[in-house]
Amino acid sequence: MAVFNIVVDDDPLQRGIFAAAVGGAFFGTFMGLFLMRVNRRTRVAVGDVAPDRRVAVLRSAAKGPVPEDPAERAAAARLVAHQLEETRRNRWWTLGVTAAFLLLGGWLAVTSSPWWWCWVAMWCALLGWSLVLPARLHGRLAELQA
Repeated sequence: MAVFNIVVDDDPLQRGIFAAAVGGAFFGTFMGLFLMRVNRRTRVAVGDVAPDRRVAVLRSAAKGPVPEDPAERAAAARLVAHQLEETRRNRWWTLGVTAAFLLLGGWLAVTSSPWWWCWVAMWCALLGWSLVLPARLHGRLAELQA
């Protein structure tokens, strides 16, 4: 806090800009490292696919028509199986964190400001998506393996 008071005057705008810059630097560093790990695992799951076909494989794993090329179809199926395994492996963390933020948002909405209900709605949507995603991935994997 002492560094904060030395660097920033009592001006709320300066405090906000400083806090946003420091928070953004920490968040950016964390997310950069996290996404490097996720992308590395995704590349391993996809396997040897020509660089010009990698985007098509990623797209076909998510939606759209099943690729005609057996190699692309197999790569997309490996990616969907990888995503399904990651979803299964992280399901308890996902549900726990989502429940904690839902409870926190509900408590803040009741005790502080009704605007916190927007936070609760966002976490409800994320909870719904985390519950729907495994079934969606199972269906897509069945399409790709057929």
